[in-house]
Amino acid sequence: MDQDTSSKKFTDLAELDARIPKNLMMTYQGKPYILKSGLEWKAVQVFGIGGYSIDMEIVERDDNRIVVKATFSTQEGATFVNFGECNKQNTPPIMAKYALHLAVTRAECRVLRMATACGYVAYEEMETTNGDKEIPASPTDNQPPTEAQLKTLKSLKFSGEAPKTQAEAKEMIAEMMKQEAV
Repeated sequence: MDQDTSSKKFTDLAELDARIPKNLMMTYQGKPYILKSGLEWKAVQVFGIGGYSIDMEIVERDDNRIVVKATFSTQEGATFVNFGECNKQNTPPIMAKYALHLAVTRAECRVLRMATACGYVAYEEMETTNGDKEIPASPTDNQPPTEAQLKTLKSLKFSGEAPKTQAEAKEMIAEMMKQEAV
C-alpha cells in the first residue's frame, strides 16, 4: 500500500525519490527522468505547501542566448540558486519562439533538483538538438489519444486515420512537426 507522504517530513531525500508517482516521471532512451511536476511534488513533500518560493531573474537576453537565474528560498531561510539557459544549439526550431519559457523552466528545474537533492535529471532540462531522437515513453501510451493531442494533429492539418493510442499520436505529431520544421 502506498503511504501518504503529505504529512511526513522527509530527512532521507533518496527515499523520497523512490516514492515519486510514476506519472511524474518519464523514460527516455531507456533512462528515467523526472518531470517538472515531479520536482514540484517533491518540493511540497520536503518543504510543505507554501513552505518555499522561487524567484526568477533574466540575467542575459540577446538574439542568440537567454540565461535565467532561479532563487529558491525556504521559510526557514535556506537559499539555493541555479541557472537555466536557452540558445540556438540546445533548442529545437519548433521551440525557438518559446526560448524564454524554456530557459525559465530549465532554471526552475535545476534549482528544484538542488533544493530537494533529487537524484534524477529533469526531462525539461535535457539539451535537445535537431537530430532524430527516441520519443519518450509514458505510462499512458496505451490509452486513447488525449484531446490536446487530437487538437494538435488538427492544427498541423493531419489528414489520415486517427491515432488509436497516445503513443501513435505522439509519433504522428513528431513526424508532422519534423516536416513542418524543414
